[in-house]
Amino acid sequence: MPGQLMHMSYVMWMEQQMAKGNIPSGPEPVPPEPVPPIVLPPQTIRFRFENADYDPTVIENGGVWTKVADSSYNDWDWYCEDTDWSGKFNNNNSGYTFTEDIKVSILITGDMANITSAAGMFNDCTGLTNMPENSFPSLTVCTAMFQDCTNLASIPNNAFPNLTNGIAMFNGCTSLASIPENAFPKLIDGSWMFQNCTNLASIPKNAFQNLVKCNGMFNGCASLTSIDANAFQNLSRAPDIMFKNCTSLTSIADGAFTSLTECVAMFRDCTSLASLPNNAFPNLTKCTAMFYRCTALTSIPENSFQKLVDGSNMFQGCTSLTRIPENSFPSLTVCTAMFQGCTSLTSIDANAFQNLTIGSNSMFNNCTKLTSIAGNAFPNLTDGFFMFQNSTSLTSIDANAFPNLVSGDFMFSGCTGLTSIPENAFPNLTNGYCMFSGCTSLTSIADGAFTSLTECMAMFQDCTSLTSLPNNAFPNLTTCTAMFYRCTALTSIPENSFQNLTTCSAMFNGCTSLANIPENALSNLTNGTALFYNCTSLTSIPENLCPNLTNSASMFNGCTNVQSGALNLYKNLLAGGKVTAHTDTFKNCGKDTETGLEELQQIPQSWGGLAEG
Repeated sequence: MPGQLMHMSYVMWMEQQMAKGNIPSGPEPVPPEPVPPIVLPPQTIRFRFENADYDPTVIENGGVWTKVADSSYNDWDWYCEDTDWSGKFNNNNSGYTFTEDIKVSILITGDMANITSAAGMFNDCTGLTNMPENSFPSLTVCTAMFQDCTNLASIPNNAFPNLTNGIAMFNGCTSLASIPENAFPKLIDGSWMFQNCTNLASIPKNAFQNLVKCNGMFNGCASLTSIDANAFQNLSRAPDIMFKNCTSLTSIADGAFTSLTECVAMFRDCTSLASLPNNAFPNLTKCTAMFYRCTALTSIPENSFQKLVDGSNMFQGCTSLTRIPENSFPSLTVCTAMFQGCTSLTSIDANAFQNLTIGSNSMFNNCTKLTSIAGNAFPNLTDGFFMFQNSTSLTSIDANAFPNLVSGDFMFSGCTGLTSIPENAFPNLTNGYCMFSGCTSLTSIADGAFTSLTECMAMFQDCTSLTSLPNNAFPNLTTCTAMFYRCTALTSIPENSFQNLTTCSAMFNGCTSLANIPENALSNLTNGTALFYNCTSLTSIPENLCPNLTNSASMFNGCTNVQSGALNLYKNLLAGGKVTAHTDTFKNCGKDTETGLEELQQIPQSWGGLAEG
């Protein structure tokens, strides 16, 4: 009994002590084993997926994925280990992508020191949202690395300190809004790098100090508004569409392209660009379509392109450009279609193109509001091929505008507002194929306008308001074809006006108002094929016309109202014995008049008459 009480007292005492906490209630706890720190293998990238249930291990060809249980980064972080990162997460290569419903952030990089190429690595990963600083310290080549990552919003500082090749790197990253300064200090090739980054608003200064290649680099960056000074100060060539379709671009800072010498379509279709700085392109020598269809551009600064030699298509389609100032292009020699379609251009100042020798194809073609060309605007121009074609508001030409012009093919063709040509306008012109064809308002040509002209074709074709010709406008003309073809208002030809002319096929063909021909007008002519074809107002023909004629084929064909002279001319030409080609010379000549028909009946059929023979 006493022993039993003692045992109960001990138990009660123990319970009391345990209740007071003096004695542990259970076995002493064993300390947990220490958790070794996470050591990432070399050549890894660590990711955080916003969708906690996403399992990247199911990715085909996706590398070795390991889930990391680490409370400091939550328990749903992964890392991927591989040795070749090119195209690793490219939708086209591995059959999957980080899509918008599986958003991912690059959280940590492992030891990436040996990674120098990652071409197409995240191509089309639309769920990728950001990357940390110093992400890829050794990367040098990354073609299309983030192409079409449409949710990537920013590029960290110092992410790519050694990158040299960034072709199409961020192409189609439509959420990317900015580029940090000095983000790409060693970049050499940035072709297509930011193409179609439609949210990119600006380019900082000093961003691309070593850039050499830049084809399409910012093509389609529709939110880009400005380019800072020194942004591309060492860039010498911009081969193709660098800023094409940057439709919000409004300003280019002075000094932005101080080393640029050549470019192609550099600012094509930048439809908000309204002005150019004074000294943005001090060393530019060659450009093609540089500001093509910049429809808001209104002016060109003086002295802005002092070294430019080739400006082909440079301002073509700049429909708001109104003026070209003096001394704008002192070195220009090539200018094909340079201002073609500048429909608001009204004037060209003196000496604007003081050293230009070849006006090239369509330089001012379709400049429909151009009204005047200053004297000495083109003091050294020798060839004006298609230069002002269809400039429909041009009404006059200054007498000293083209002192050295030699060839003017189609130069003023279709200038429907041109009314006159002054004396000495073209003192050295020798040939002018279709030069004034379709100038439907032209009424007068001054004496001495074309003193050196020797040959032409269709030069005044369809000048339907031209009523008369001067006495001495063409003293040295020897050969012409269809020179006044369909000049339907022309009524007369002055005496002795074409004394040196020897060949003039169809010269007055279709001149339906021509009523008479002076006997001495064409005294040295040998070839007069279709010379007066369809001159339906002609009533008489001088019987001693063209005594040296050898070819008279169709010469008076269709002159249906001739009343006299055809028969005597036929007899004189036959007697002279020089004509060897005479088919249809008098076909239908005088058939609508009584006396004319009588003469036609006495002329042989071999000459176009109705008599046998």
